[in-house]
This record gives sequence, structure tokens and C-alpha cells, in this order.
Amino acid sequence: MNKFKNRLIFRNKTNFKNLERIVKTSLSIICSEFVTSHTSNAFNIKIIFLINKISLKRAILWNKYMKNLNFIYRDNLNSVCKQITNVKL
Repeated sequence: MNKFKNRLIFRNKTNFKNLERIVKTSLSIICSEFVTSHTSNAFNIKIIFLINKISLKRAILWNKYMKNLNFIYRDNLNSVCKQITNVKL
């Protein structure tokens, strides 16, 4: 986690205008399902998509149109960080 400390920004309870600004100024976004992933795709931003293993088929079905999408399984923080380091950004 320390490896990413200076590169991560955490946001909670933001409105759509702020979300749009955050996405537009980002090189990549780590998110789960819903509006952030779709907004990132609209601006052609690389997406690291956190999913549950049992939701993989559903995630592929609903997001197959997205171009810059990388699936990462939700797990403990060390496992997620390790998976993120394997993604080409």
C-alpha cells in the first residue's frame, strides 16, 4: 500500500460534477460497479474494476463495451495491491 500512497486519492459522497472533474484529470481510476466506471469509459480513462469473483460473468456482460477495463478481484488489501501492480497502466 505504501507504494501507492502518493498516487491515490480517495473520495466519498461526491456529486456528479466533482466526479466528472476527478475522472477527466485522472490517468486511471480504481472503482467498483456503477457510475464511476461508466464515466471513466466515456472519457477513455483506464479503469481498474474491483469485482467479486462470483460477479465476473455479470461484470463482463454489463461492461463488455468498455475498452480500457481491467478486472481485479476484491480481496484483502495486500492481494488487491498485488493485482494492481500487474495491470499495465
